[in-house]
Amino acid sequence: MSRSTGELRDTFRKLSRERGITLIISSHILSELYAVANRFLFIDKGKVLKEVSKQELDLECNRCLVVKTDDTGKTATILESKLNIANYKVIDSGEIRIYDESAKPDILNRVLIQNDVNISGIYESGVSLEDYFKQLVGEVQS
Repeated sequence: MSRSTGELRDTFRKLSRERGITLIISSHILSELYAVANRFLFIDKGKVLKEVSKQELDLECNRCLVVKTDDTGKTATILESKLNIANYKVIDSGEIRIYDESAKPDILNRVLIQNDVNISGIYESGVSLEDYFKQLVGEVQS
């Protein structure tokens, strides 16, 4: 008896949820893996390139505005208090990613400058799961 892809996905989820079973699936069909997986291990030519949770992968691939600044703390405060933006993540000491779809680069730039925040760049970012994998293995330049 042949099973459909959807039935297999349901079976995988059920085994994981009800029996605590961990399944390891290797495939190049990333959209199908994304539908069932909660952790991803990217391997190329036998070398582990990256391991991420589904939430981390979503953040990496999600469309966002990237703000490059020398003061992420002050920038975050302004995002919340002046622009009512709460859907963002401080990536490191020089980068914030804003996931709020209403955020506009020109308004963001103006408000940050008016509040004495030094900005070295604001740009849109985000990639498809397929392009993310290609970037990891070096097929596409970031």
